[in-house]
Amino acid sequence: MAKVAKRRGYSYRTSDLDYPAVSVSAPINALGAKIGGGKAFAFGRSVSAGVSNLKNYYKNTVKNCASTKWVFGGYSQGALVVSQSVKSFNSSKIIYVGLLGDP
Repeated sequence: MAKVAKRRGYSYRTSDLDYPAVSVSAPINALGAKIGGGKAFAFGRSVSAGVSNLKNYYKNTVKNCASTKWVFGGYSQGALVVSQSVKSFNSSKIIYVGLLGDP
C-alpha cells in the first residue's frame, strides 16, 4: 500500500485508537456485548469511550486537513467502535471500512 500511495503522489498515516477495551471473557462483559448490543456494563462504557475518542480524532484531523480521506478498520470490540462511529462521518471522505468479528 505504501508503494502504491507514494507512486500516486499520496501520503498516508496509520493510527491506533486508545480506549479502555475490555475482555469479553468475563461473563458480565460478554452480557454487555451480546445482550446489551454493546451498550451495557463495562463493555458498553468501553465502547462508548472508544466512539468518543474516534469521533474526537476524526474531528481534530478534519479541522487541520479537510481533504483527508479515511480508511477505518476494527477487530472485535474495535469493529463495534468503528461501526458506531463512522455513521456520523462524511461518507464522501471514507475510502474503506473493514470490520472483523464485530460483536
